[in-house]
Amino acid sequence: MKMRFKSVIFFTILCSTLVNAETMNVQIKAAALKSTPSFLGKTLQSLHYGESVTSIQKNGEWVEVKATSKKGWLHSSALTTKEIVLSDLSDNAPQNVSSNEVIMAGKGFNAQVESQYRDKNPKLHFDLVDAMEKYQISSDTQQQFVKNGKLAE
Repeated sequence: MKMRFKSVIFFTILCSTLVNAETMNVQIKAAALKSTPSFLGKTLQSLHYGESVTSIQKNGEWVEVKATSKKGWLHSSALTTKEIVLSDLSDNAPQNVSSNEVIMAGKGFNAQVESQYRDKNPKLHFDLVDAMEKYQISSDTQQQFVKNGKLAE
């Protein structure tokens, strides 16, 4: 009887896990897969726009996911349940498009839109935004900062 009860419990848990698992897609240029549900967690891997992951569980605004061979946490703002298709549906589409242009176009922001926005906002310093986008901090440097500042327990 005990064995049968344990089997039923195991099967119920397994089924609920499978039902809750959902394929999601990264909807930002680069998403840091974290070891804990925190922006201060160690970065395990970088995931890119359009990559698919399988959700495991939620913890507030964080989603534990399985990405290729690693499990980790992504902030829910980096994910969507919508399918992201990166394909050329036109024979006349330009073939010299960068991955950044594809990402920006997918978000509704391309070189033409940026140019119009710059024209309408001449006092904004886009060179500073460009510099910030190029600035990257390694995971090791971030972890040392968290440790030295005693930001996480």
